[in-house]
Amino acid sequence: APAGGPPSSDGPPPTTTRAAAVAADPVGGTTVVVGRAAGTGYSVRVPTGWNDGAQRLSGSGVDVDRTYVKGRGDRVTSNILIVRIVDRRFRGRSVGAVRATVRQRVQDAAGGVDVVAGPPRRVDGEPALTFLVRRRIGDVDVVQQQVAVLRDGALYVIGLNAARTTYRDDARVFDAFLRSWRWR
Repeated sequence: APAGGPPSSDGPPPTTTRAAAVAADPVGGTTVVVGRAAGTGYSVRVPTGWNDGAQRLSGSGVDVDRTYVKGRGDRVTSNILIVRIVDRRFRGRSVGAVRATVRQRVQDAAGGVDVVAGPPRRVDGEPALTFLVRRRIGDVDVVQQQVAVLRDGALYVIGLNAARTTYRDDARVFDAFLRSWRWR
């Protein structure tokens, strides 16, 4: 039965109705997710304690396929964003062949700060590029790890955004998230 009362402190708030979700999440925009979640052409296992944050980005102009945030309400501290870009220039190309384009997109999205290339990796068998960005937003030092992979003519940029103080732990969660990735 849908819950209409205030959330209990014994566990996650009920989210069987939008009204319950909004009441349990005063900042708005997060929905509890458990287990596997489907994106466009893939599925992933959502890390425990991370929730769907798509509503937070509604109207922001950011073209996000899926996003997961650590925490709820005003206690969100880190996020994983998945951006899917379909562009005819990617069709039939390898991710290595579009390295400069991807790096420029990451740099533009990061506000022009320096982007450092990381080691290559694989996402469910597909070769991927990695980039690391360090910058300051307000009074917080932020680390952003970006992983880019091409699949069926679409570029997927999968990014972790975390405060420097939590980055090490969040990066372990992000690695497990990437290992759970399955193409559909």
